[in-house]
Amino acid sequence: MARSRSCTAKPKLHQWWEWEWPLLAAVITVILAAAFAVPASAARRRPVRLHLYMHDIAGETAVQVVKGTGPLHPSMPPGNRHFGDTTVMDDLLTEGPSVDSKPVGRAQGSYVLAGLVDPVVVVTATLKLTDGPYSGSTIVIAGRDDVLAEVRELAVVGGTGKLRRASGHVLWRTAEVLAAVHYVLELDLRMERKINTMAIISIAAHLLALILAVAVPASAGGLPVRLRLYMHDITGGPGQTAVQVVNGTGPLHPAMPPGSHFGDTMVVDDLLTDDDSKAVGRAQGSYTLACLRAPVLVVSVTLVLTDGPYKGSTILIAGRDDISKEVRELAVIGGTGKLRRATGHVLWTTARLESPVHMVLELDVYAWVPAPSAPARRWSSLLRGTNVVTAAVVDSYY
Repeated sequence: MARSRSCTAKPKLHQWWEWEWPLLAAVITVILAAAFAVPASAARRRPVRLHLYMHDIAGETAVQVVKGTGPLHPSMPPGNRHFGDTTVMDDLLTEGPSVDSKPVGRAQGSYVLAGLVDPVVVVTATLKLTDGPYSGSTIVIAGRDDVLAEVRELAVVGGTGKLRRASGHVLWRTAEVLAAVHYVLELDLRMERKINTMAIISIAAHLLALILAVAVPASAGGLPVRLRLYMHDITGGPGQTAVQVVNGTGPLHPAMPPGSHFGDTMVVDDLLTDDDSKAVGRAQGSYTLACLRAPVLVVSVTLVLTDGPYKGSTILIAGRDDISKEVRELAVIGGTGKLRRATGHVLWTTARLESPVHMVLELDVYAWVPAPSAPARRWSSLLRGTNVVTAAVVDSYY
């Protein structure tokens, strides 16, 4: 009897594309869902929350160094307060509101009475953290403090150490008035910091890139900017570029040359040169002796570049310069021209002393500027192997 065809037929062998393409499609779907469900900014930045108390004690840690020449102020406490009054501070930061609670750092900088009618001070300060997970890091704060408002908001514009490229805001409140000259300010810092590790979205994007054998743009998290400059700070004699404009009214400084006082302020227009000593720009701004004991200057300068690929652009730098250290780190907090929205840091070293009044500083600038937005790709290009992983969905290694 003849066998049935159903018994003799060979089993059907599935071709690879019958099972691999559905699996590949499923993997791509999962990866794309992860990549597009999470904002790119969430993958690149990590939230940081700090709660500090700042002790501003007039005449001790906060010293008026400039007596404003403007009119008597109508809404400040009675006394000889004028528009333009400037105070330099080296205030204690503590964990709790009591001055005896655990110290966690210092707030160093200045504030200026800059409201003609309202009691508004403009604050520029660097918070140096000396305890906790961010010990050794700094945060740069700037903004407007209307002392009559219950809660004021100032900007976090940069940072160093573990808080490099920090951004965010600080809610600033008068917590207590312990005496007529002792104000306790509560600082509620809400920031984001740049992270160097790849987050889930970046992993998803790279897996997709691997599957499709396409390249990920190197500029995904921003375009790196690397500059090495030399700043010539000449404090006297022919060619002077740094002039002391404020004689600090604070105590004689124990760690600076004789005659130096807390609050001394210099305004600079220093020459910038490159490795070949070619003039490439100017450093214009100021630095203030803003630490009561250590030789620390609070710096705020703008580098204007007059040569090279960034000619006509500027870089804004702010932070602490502890001249007792070999290498100091300051924050890049902005820029203009081709360096708009620059963030990063500067390694700041004393390269050499040309003379007792001529110091040469080496500035190694590590900055990033946003990458140009990539145009959207058609979905059909996915299967043709073209580059579809755009900068908007890939985390940065920087």
